[in-house]
Amino acid sequence: MAPGHSRREIVMQKHAPDRRHHRCAPKDMSTFETTPSEVTPEIEEFLATVGKGAPRLVDVDAPPDARAGWCFLNVATEVAAKGGRPLHGWIIWLARGLWLNAEFHVVRQKDNGDLVDVTPKTDGEHKVLFSPDPRDPDFDFFQRPASIRMRIYDHDKRRDTVADLLANFSEIRLSYETQKAAKKGLTLVQSLGMDVKRDRLAKLIDDLLENVGVLESMHVPTWKGMICRDPRCERDVARRVRIFERQKAKLHRMMVAAKVHGTSRDMWRD
Repeated sequence: MAPGHSRREIVMQKHAPDRRHHRCAPKDMSTFETTPSEVTPEIEEFLATVGKGAPRLVDVDAPPDARAGWCFLNVATEVAAKGGRPLHGWIIWLARGLWLNAEFHVVRQKDNGDLVDVTPKTDGEHKVLFSPDPRDPDFDFFQRPASIRMRIYDHDKRRDTVADLLANFSEIRLSYETQKAAKKGLTLVQSLGMDVKRDRLAKLIDDLLENVGVLESMHVPTWKGMICRDPRCERDVARRVRIFERQKAKLHRMMVAAKVHGTSRDMWRD
């Protein structure tokens, strides 16, 4: 063991993300996303759509040497030191009035059953809304499922239309559409709802969520960080990243305009 370094520090240095591999990695969405303060009917519908369990608020209590983005290693270290077990599941993020995002995660379950998130959040969140997923504690986190997103802005206007579409799908068509949505990191309702008439804000949100989902699907997690699945696709990834930055900037401007001129949705109607 190197002098002056704990075993944990050596492990973390050995497997720390290589920043060179992040130049085309999926970009940050925390500008808009935060922990929901309560479980709303929209969140319940979202979780039912993606087949996740009842969520609960979990305290974030990360040790000083824990690293953001390395939840499985943080939990393994804490379990080895303090006991308990890893519990996999999904953090539910809310972009208020815009969309919901389910991100695969792992927390520490203490011997008494209490949960604690030992991974620090880059945006300083002190609690997360966590929906448990009954997977084997030894699940390979590098094989984790992709995040799943759904627009909640104007969602009520497309709900019935999408329900009518689903009612008329054959099993083959349903399977095809489900796989298609999963590849983009979207719920089935979100994917199908993109063909329903939308205003400018709804279309921008849909395009942004689809682009982020495709970007994430083009990357694979490794000990060096997120890298392109196929190096030949780096140019396409870089192009999508530039589009993402423009989409995010445009959405921010629209949100600022809404605060200045009022929150009436009529301002986005074509």
